[in-house]
Amino acid sequence: MSLTDWVTLDVGGRLISTYRSTLLSSPHSVLAKMFSPNSSLEPAKTHNGHYSIDADPDIFSVILNWLRYQKVLLPTTLTCHSVSVVAEYFGLTDLVSQLNPAPAKAVWPEVVTLDVRGRKITVNRLTVCSYPAYSTLW
Repeated sequence: MSLTDWVTLDVGGRLISTYRSTLLSSPHSVLAKMFSPNSSLEPAKTHNGHYSIDADPDIFSVILNWLRYQKVLLPTTLTCHSVSVVAEYFGLTDLVSQLNPAPAKAVWPEVVTLDVRGRKITVNRLTVCSYPAYSTLW
């Protein structure tokens, strides 16, 4: 068993072929553990000698392309969420992070308007934040 072995997978009834090294490219993933030459966790083989993977073949193709290129190539027929669920199952945390980016931080305006008893007062946000009791508001 070598890293340059050409491996044929039966993914949800569809045959998909790739190099073993592609499946090992995310070392902490379930796929790497399944296909590592040193692993005791070998996937099941079909009667034709193909490795059987119980997953949606369209989603698995996105995962396989990510393992190859480290880029998400998402067809219009799939959602980030559907791929993220399967990627999480396979332990591909970097892919999950790419599919579910952290929300952007809120940008606060430099000038704020305060309503003081019906009167509008415009002040610099830093002026308000310089007082310890109000710093948590901004």
